[in-house]
Amino acid sequence: MVSCNKEGDTVATEAQIRAHNKYRAKAYDMIQIAVPKGTRDRWRALAESEGKSLTAYIVSRVEGAYVHAEGIDDG
Repeated sequence: MVSCNKEGDTVATEAQIRAHNKYRAKAYDMIQIAVPKGTRDRWRALAESEGKSLTAYIVSRVEGAYVHAEGIDDG
Protein backbone atom coordinates (compact mmCIF):
# COMPACT_ATOMS: atom_id res chain seq x y z
CA MET A 1 0.00 0.00 0.00
CA VAL A 2 1.14 3.56 -0.73
CA SER A 3 0.65 6.54 1.58
CA CYS A 4 -0.64 9.81 0.16
CA ASN A 5 -0.67 13.37 1.42
CA LYS A 6 -3.74 15.66 1.53
CA GLU A 7 -3.35 16.49 -2.16
CA GLY A 8 -3.32 12.80 -3.07
CA ASP A 9 0.35 12.79 -4.09
CA THR A 10 2.29 9.58 -3.46
CA VAL A 11 4.55 10.01 -0.45
CA ALA A 12 5.97 6.60 0.50
CA THR A 13 5.20 2.90 0.49
CA GLU A 14 4.57 1.08 3.75
CA ALA A 15 7.96 -0.63 3.39
CA GLN A 16 9.67 2.76 3.01
CA ILE A 17 7.87 4.07 6.08
CA ARG A 18 8.86 0.99 8.12
CA ALA A 19 12.49 1.34 6.99
CA HIS A 20 12.49 5.04 7.87
CA ASN A 21 10.99 4.39 11.31
CA LYS A 22 13.48 1.57 11.98
CA TYR A 23 16.39 3.87 11.06
CA ARG A 24 15.09 6.69 13.26
CA ALA A 25 14.68 4.29 16.21
CA LYS A 26 18.30 3.12 15.84
CA ALA A 27 19.90 6.50 15.13
CA TYR A 28 18.05 8.92 17.39
CA ASP A 29 16.89 9.31 20.97
CA MET A 30 13.42 10.82 21.13
CA ILE A 31 12.54 13.52 23.65
CA GLN A 32 9.06 14.89 24.20
CA ILE A 33 8.55 18.12 26.14
CA ALA A 34 5.50 20.08 27.18
CA VAL A 35 5.66 23.88 27.00
CA PRO A 36 3.06 26.55 27.73
CA LYS A 37 0.62 27.33 24.91
CA GLY A 38 2.11 29.70 22.38
CA THR A 39 5.71 28.72 23.10
CA ARG A 40 5.95 26.34 20.15
CA ASP A 41 4.74 29.03 17.75
CA ARG A 42 7.23 31.57 19.16
CA TRP A 43 10.09 29.07 18.89
CA ARG A 44 9.02 28.05 15.38
CA ALA A 45 9.09 31.72 14.28
CA LEU A 46 12.55 32.16 15.80
CA ALA A 47 13.74 28.96 14.11
CA GLU A 48 12.42 30.10 10.74
CA SER A 49 14.15 33.47 11.16
CA GLU A 50 17.42 31.54 11.53
CA GLY A 51 16.61 29.21 8.63
CA LYS A 52 16.32 26.18 10.92
CA SER A 53 13.72 23.58 11.70
CA LEU A 54 12.14 23.76 15.13
CA THR A 55 14.10 20.69 16.21
CA ALA A 56 17.41 22.09 14.93
CA TYR A 57 16.70 25.38 16.71
CA ILE A 58 15.97 23.70 20.06
CA VAL A 59 19.01 21.42 19.79
CA SER A 60 21.28 24.35 18.93
CA ARG A 61 20.00 26.30 21.95
CA VAL A 62 20.43 23.36 24.33
CA GLU A 63 23.89 22.52 22.96
CA GLY A 64 24.87 26.20 23.18
CA ALA A 65 23.79 26.34 26.82
CA TYR A 66 25.75 23.16 27.54
CA VAL A 67 28.89 24.52 25.88
CA HIS A 68 28.54 27.80 27.77
CA ALA A 69 27.92 26.10 31.12
CA GLU A 70 30.75 23.60 30.73
CA GLY A 71 33.20 25.95 28.99
CA ILE A 72 33.51 23.37 26.20
CA ASP A 73 34.23 24.11 22.55
CA ASP A 74 33.70 20.98 20.41
CA GLY A 75 34.34 22.71 17.12
